Amino acid sequence: MTIYEFLEKDKERFLQRLSSVSGPDRVIQVCEEELNRILLQYNEANTDKRAGEEAWYAMQTARAALPLLDTAGEAKVYTLASRREDKKASARVTLPLAAGIGSSAGGALLLALGAGHIAAITLFPVSAMLLIAGMGGIFLAGRRSAEGVMPQVPGETIVESETDSEKVYHSLSMMLNVVDHNLEEVRRKSALSVSESDIPGLPDQSSSPLKKDELQLLSGLLESAYSRPEEAYARDMISEIRFYLHRHSVELVEYSSDTASLFDRMPAPSDRTIRPALKSGTLVLMRGLAGTL
Repeated sequence: MTIYEFLEKDKERFLQRLSSVSGPDRVIQVCEEELNRILLQYNEANTDKRAGEEAWYAMQTARAALPLLDTAGEAKVYTLASRREDKKASARVTLPLAAGIGSSAGGALLLALGAGHIAAITLFPVSAMLLIAGMGGIFLAGRRSAEGVMPQVPGETIVESETDSEKVYHSLSMMLNVVDHNLEEVRRKSALSVSESDIPGLPDQSSSPLKKDELQLLSGLLESAYSRPEEAYARDMISEIRFYLHRHSVELVEYSSDTASLFDRMPAPSDRTIRPALKSGTLVLMRGLAGTL
């Protein structure tokens, strides 16, 4: 089995692990654990000692490239609301409430004092007016309280980005396809007993700012990404790799009439870059591949 096939076999478990974590650091950790698991399974099934050693180096390079993965998915933005005390609003509730309670208490007291006396006939209208006024004050306080004594004010804004598990899986799949391609190259070299300098596409790299394995991996990732120009994750990967190469003084060169000497060519319906060339100054590190009419 190839390394990619081990990933495909473990796809469901891997996606579940990705969906249970958040943040780039945790996603990279899950990917590293998956690479370790796959390498162990590959070495157990593989009998070619040299291929096993190359697989270890290739997976080390793959781990170093994990920070290039785009892990961001749907973003959620929300604001924590807080309440602020409004003293004027509090007074608008407290005053009618106090007046209502006082009036109600006064009316009830007059009724109690006049109960059983002739004066009750005189006191009753006054008591009734006080009770009605008290209930009106309490009702008004209730209305104002319902309108909000402590209005909401904007609080802290929080942005959460969910992990796009499928995007991470596709990116890792592309990476492991490249690793498989490089391992197949190792097996082919071993079978044919040819020197590394005889393999096309690998110019002299003794002065390269990046290691051979890393250049091969990045070049293979670029070829995979260039074959999917309509996919957002492929465009993001090209942008990330371009920036990473620039930091190491390596230039990514696309095919044109001016750069044709840096490319191997194959027939295609139109002129296009299949795999960009990589160069550092005047040194060609990896020849590109272009489709031409």
